[in-house]
Amino acid sequence: MTSPVNPTSYEVPTRNDSGLLTIYVPADATVTINGLPTKSVGTRREYVSYGLQKGLQYRYTVTAVVERDGKAYEETREVILTAGDKKGVAFSFQLPTENVAGI
Repeated sequence: MTSPVNPTSYEVPTRNDSGLLTIYVPADATVTINGLPTKSVGTRREYVSYGLQKGLQYRYTVTAVVERDGKAYEETREVILTAGDKKGVAFSFQLPTENVAGI
């Protein structure tokens, strides 16, 4: 028989041991963090990382992919979070343009 769970013993992570990462991407972009696909949609996406220890740095590799005219374009950024951090990263997707004669 298992012991009942004491609801007062559950520790809810606080702002001091979490980090907030805000990502700005085109609405149709797919985003992965450390190789794992994310489910959020829209142009502004927020992700919280819990259980961060004070004094340590946590590296996140964020990759965004958009498809334009049947071709995939990918950008990757490295972000360092520490406990209590709020960081933002924007993906600009400066897509190559074709040179048009006379312009």
